Amino acid sequence: MKEEQGFDVFITALAVFVAVAINFMLVYTTEDVNEWIILGVMIVNSIMALTFLFSKLVTEIDNQGIRVRFFPWLLKEKYFDWKDIEHAYVREYKPLREYGGWGVRYGRAKSGKAYNTKGKLGIQLHFKDGKKLLIGTQKPNDMDLFLNNLYIKNIVKNQDGVSE
Repeated sequence: MKEEQGFDVFITALAVFVAVAINFMLVYTTEDVNEWIILGVMIVNSIMALTFLFSKLVTEIDNQGIRVRFFPWLLKEKYFDWKDIEHAYVREYKPLREYGGWGVRYGRAKSGKAYNTKGKLGIQLHFKDGKKLLIGTQKPNDMDLFLNNLYIKNIVKNQDGVSE
């Protein structure tokens, strides 16, 4: 199963608007600043806005494990084998409270890491070494069905620690 998602349209539009507004202000309100500094700031602002526009989180899940690509935030694909995962389940989470927002996020010690773009539902992974990872999803029902199939096959345990 494969899922592709980008950042929320509102967040993307806001990032582009802020970048354009800052660039506009730099051009029309700064008189004593070196032109190269203004150009550099404008380029950085534009690149940041474009990264939100073109970001894509791709999650692939199969009987062997989970693959995650998050362009341009993760430079290489991450692969997590089911044999390294103790529990996997879909859950609701609070992006701001638990992880400080969206993107590649490092939450509190008990929350672990998150890869997310929008929404408040994700696949929670608990690794055998104690680490945690949450991968945001816009297809919670499909992911839950797939994980239930893995529980039945005794490949991974659910949130209660049960292989059904």
